[in-house]
Amino acid sequence: MGLPNLLAPLYLLLGEKFRARKTVLIVAAVALSLCCVLPLLSLIVPPLQPKCYSKTSVNSFDATSEDATHQAVIKNALVHLKYANDANIFKRSIPSSKDVIRKPRSNLTTMLLRENLRLNNEDVSVHTNDALGQPSESKNNYSLHYLRTNVPRLTNTSSHLNDPTYFSEVHHPQPWISALFITLMLSRSQLVLLESIDIALANVATMTYLKEEKASYGAYYMWSHLGTALSICFIAGLAWFVKIPVCEVEKSGYFMAFIWGFVITLLSMLSLPWFKFEYNEKKSFNWSGVKNDVFNAHYIFMFIVLFCTSLCLSFQIYWEFWYLDGLSAGPFLLGGAALIRRPLVALSTFGSTYLIKKIGDLNTICFALLLYSLSFLALSFTRIAWLVLIIDTLQAVADGISFCAFTVLFYNASSPENSSIISGLLVTVFAVGYESGSTLMGVLFHTLGTQVTLLIYSTSSAALLVILLLYVHFSKYDHGYQKLAQDSEKE
Repeated sequence: MGLPNLLAPLYLLLGEKFRARKTVLIVAAVALSLCCVLPLLSLIVPPLQPKCYSKTSVNSFDATSEDATHQAVIKNALVHLKYANDANIFKRSIPSSKDVIRKPRSNLTTMLLRENLRLNNEDVSVHTNDALGQPSESKNNYSLHYLRTNVPRLTNTSSHLNDPTYFSEVHHPQPWISALFITLMLSRSQLVLLESIDIALANVATMTYLKEEKASYGAYYMWSHLGTALSICFIAGLAWFVKIPVCEVEKSGYFMAFIWGFVITLLSMLSLPWFKFEYNEKKSFNWSGVKNDVFNAHYIFMFIVLFCTSLCLSFQIYWEFWYLDGLSAGPFLLGGAALIRRPLVALSTFGSTYLIKKIGDLNTICFALLLYSLSFLALSFTRIAWLVLIIDTLQAVADGISFCAFTVLFYNASSPENSSIISGLLVTVFAVGYESGSTLMGVLFHTLGTQVTLLIYSTSSAALLVILLLYVHFSKYDHGYQKLAQDSEKE
């Protein structure tokens, strides 16, 4: 939900109050590097190592090797059926884990073995649910096809159907919250928080350097996206060559991402000597200054627009691969989506420098909302995976130009003594928006379906666009007037 980001302005307050922005930046960078390697403790600390659980065991010591093989195949079929999306008939006929604990151990096994014998000896187009007596179609059912083709016809199993010691469920205690889960949760939450602090202070240093050329902010911010794109490629290559055993199975070494994050974060501190921060020598930080600069009707409305815009971004960050997977996209297409997105965002942030100078920051935000509305409308009717990549370019451009426009907009509202707090509020609202938006979109996908959800996002973006256009047309907001008010207050 992005809740850790809510603490970022409090840490930035310390830097403003004691005029120690660079100190806060250094501490946050060091802590960020340590949080990057925190999950690696699971490789060397036994209590943090993931445990491998088995669901089924054979209690019969006189079982033949052939029967044991059949049992293993049926166990895999059961797991496949349990998690397959289209296994509706088994969701009703096979009891849940709670029911398995309450009922005799042999019931589930007997049901599965009998179902296997029936499927291997009968050509069925309609399956009758034994538990509820309700027929359900099994034509083109992938799960039934899996069971019929992967579970061999059992021999000599009739004598074992009523034997409770032949096939039994073993339920190992699995704690709701493990030490590894807590470690990952702390690492993730602190990474989000510290990243917000560093981004906010880096934005302040960039704007301080640009002075009157704030519209050129995108030319500097694009390097963060280029660095991300290169990191994705580099880590993917490392994971391909570096392997790690997980539960006796060799997996790709994606843990190298933590080491890479640690190294890059430390190397980024080499740029700190060039970071310059300005302070107002006549005025110190106070909340009344923030209230006067930001908490007025205009900027409150812009915070609302920022939040709604970041809600749209949650699809590209969290749900696009899920959507592509639903359209049967292959690994090559998924990898292409990851490689295309970041360079496009980098190009759009660079292009925002010319767009903001040409039409202004508010009109640039309007253009981003138009792109979001059109992209969600197109996605709601798209059933071809590669078309999603083309539509994704619209959202990538909207992401890049909108964040740069909001950064320029809110920095124009700040004074030297409270610029860090205002930049922190910008990053906080933006992060909370797309983090909580991932949850909201997931709930809507589950409740209303993908097409209706995407149409809702499209119409909502269009409605917000109309409201913002009317506001821009009739509002008397002017950057020069706001800046003049700040200057006169300093004097």
